[in-house]
Amino acid sequence: MTVIESARRAAGLSQRRLAEIARTQQSSVSEYESRRKSPTLEVVERLLDAADAELAVKPMVFWGVH
Repeated sequence: MTVIESARRAAGLSQRRLAEIARTQQSSVSEYESRRKSPTLEVVERLLDAADAELAVKPMVFWGVH
């Protein structure tokens, strides 16, 4: 399950309703959720905002030889 689908389901929204709120097409939401299409970060932010969700990034540092 993608982050977009998880946020949409947690918000109790259909793909169509999420698309309406985020000003995009339902078909695009479907493609993002099925991983047939990759959204830009701007689109992800808009979709998550429409689902009243946030994406948290946790920085990680690895020490060693690369």
